[in-house]
Amino acid sequence: MAVVAGTVQAVELVRGPDDAYGNEIATGQMLSASLSIWNDTSSVVNAGTPDTLDVNAATAIQNARRDGKTVTVRTAAIVQTLVVGSTAYAGTITLSSNTVKITPQTAAWSGTPTIPANTTETKRYYRVVVGYTVA
Repeated sequence: MAVVAGTVQAVELVRGPDDAYGNEIATGQMLSASLSIWNDTSSVVNAGTPDTLDVNAATAIQNARRDGKTVTVRTAAIVQTLVVGSTAYAGTITLSSNTVKITPQTAAWSGTPTIPANTTETKRYYRVVVGYTVA
């Protein structure tokens, strides 16, 4: 099993604190961000091994927020498949602290595909929506 460091191409802060209610504590308010993730390494991601494509989502979101607050990832979900070359890849997610771990699946949500290295053109990134809190 290998961990391949995924690259966050973009972060979109979906919701800000504008929907907070009076006296709500910071850790009680769930915010969300959308991350575009891909394999920008010379390594393949072989689901049969099983390899995972990992990113520290908290760091990516903190860098996008630029307000000095600490982000804690609470949940994550893939909402768009990755397309590399002419192949689409679905995936499943697990969380390990603030790290989002993507295990590739075929476009039919089964099987153990291999995501190619960055020498094959990425046409669409994984889109992952992350729920998080700040403190």
